[in-house]
Amino acid sequence: MDLSKEWMTLASDNHKKEWQTTKIAASRGQNETKNLSVLRCVQGQKRKRDRHRHKQTELELEKNQTRTNRKTLYASDAPGPHAVDSGR
Repeated sequence: MDLSKEWMTLASDNHKKEWQTTKIAASRGQNETKNLSVLRCVQGQKRKRDRHRHKQTELELEKNQTRTNRKTLYASDAPGPHAVDSGR
């Protein structure tokens, strides 16, 4: 009798764990994964991707900033053929 109770609690604990992992996986969009280690691996890959994207955006911002600096330098030059004459 004790053995059957122990077996039932063990089975219910396993079921709870399995259900929790599937719930977590489903919330992440990974319906079939039941293994948390796989989930952690996927999360790590997402973090790496996000970090890379962040670095890329910083570099792009820096490039754009230097471009605008160049443009302002050229625009602030002495009036030449590109200057607009308002009198004529």
